[in-house]
Amino acid sequence: MKCFCNYLFQEEYLQENPIDKIVKRKEPQQLPKALSKEQVEELLDALDIAFDNTTFIGLRNTTMVYGYLHTGLRLSELTNLKLENIKLIDGYLKVVKGK
Repeated sequence: MKCFCNYLFQEEYLQENPIDKIVKRKEPQQLPKALSKEQVEELLDALDIAFDNTTFIGLRNTTMVYGYLHTGLRLSELTNLKLENIKLIDGYLKVVKGK
């Protein structure tokens, strides 16, 4: 409807655009749903089954899931972390490419 009214106004079929007077209602943003305590426990239990933590890949994957759960990082931020931006002794991560 908006595009049609804009077209009519631009082509001078209308003297004023009636849509300009209508205020668009702002859609409420939905917050992401957090996992329950039980869901987190199930996920962590599944890690023991899914990943062999005696291998590099298993340990890496487990660490990434723990990092994802405990830091609040977005998945893209977590996967783009570089080793030089992880300061375990100082207790922080530096997110270079974040939103």
